[in-house]
Amino acid sequence: MDPRASDPAAAVLRAATLADVPAVTALAVAENVEEFGAPDFEADDVLHAWRAPGFDLARDAAVAVDAEGGVLGAAWLQIAGDLTGEVLAAPGLRGGGLPAELLGRIEARAAARGARALRLWSSAGAAWRLALLARAGYAVVRSFRRMELVLDGPPPPPAWPAGIVPALFDPGRDLPAAHAAFEEAFAGHFGFSPMPLEAWRREMAGVARFDPSLWLLARDGAEIAGLAIAYDQDDLGWVRVLAVRPAWRGRGLGRALLQACFGRFVARGRARVGLGVDADNAHGAVRLYEAAGMRATRTYLCHERAPRARA
Repeated sequence: MDPRASDPAAAVLRAATLADVPAVTALAVAENVEEFGAPDFEADDVLHAWRAPGFDLARDAAVAVDAEGGVLGAAWLQIAGDLTGEVLAAPGLRGGGLPAELLGRIEARAAARGARALRLWSSAGAAWRLALLARAGYAVVRSFRRMELVLDGPPPPPAWPAGIVPALFDPGRDLPAAHAAFEEAFAGHFGFSPMPLEAWRREMAGVARFDPSLWLLARDGAEIAGLAIAYDQDDLGWVRVLAVRPAWRGRGLGRALLQACFGRFVARGRARVGLGVDADNAHGAVRLYEAAGMRATRTYLCHERAPRARA
């Protein structure tokens, strides 16, 4: 444990700057390793949020520092889609008042932005964060699962429904149609907020891990019936999006897209593939992934409350 964490009274909150990114990343990575045994966070995750259009770094993010300037905690808003928040603290400070102070800081900012609700996420095993949010009056409104599959050999080849042809993604040509297909496929899902094309481009293709060869379209003539968006993360292949438009559901297209993703990651020598799924998905996504051999490895909870301005 960082010895600076032993004196929470010395912590001072200030606006975050880009110079804080390495220290903030280190806080998140330390918690990942503590809880899961491996990092699941990197500097690009912070930078992507802090450089988002409309994000005000001086107001929408804060860090807590000690007398020597060491970062003891951080909090910020994620302004893409639904307004969500993130709170981090050094191990010795997680049970004290500092996380609550950081949470209050971003709640006040969310209220100033006119947000009707603020959401924060926790893993089911993050006792300190669960306690923090419960004390602050947040309610669990949804649970999500991280599901993984060990890639120990070539998967079955995709069985494409009749009339469906898989196609590679061309960033210069296909992005608007892929965006429209995504918006239609996810409309009505929990947490969905319509996103303009340029904002969606940034979220999906504006990240360091963007690789157009891992985007796959399923075409029915000129129409995009479904799509998969995946990223390569060290030894893990990550399927960020698996979308089938309503008119093409119930024909095995989701399973075919998933198997195609598995095959691509096996070809790259990846050991595992993972994805996140709403545990209460109404379209049978959990059953689809389980039938493909995937198993839940983690549970994440979504907490929500109306933000309150500071007195």
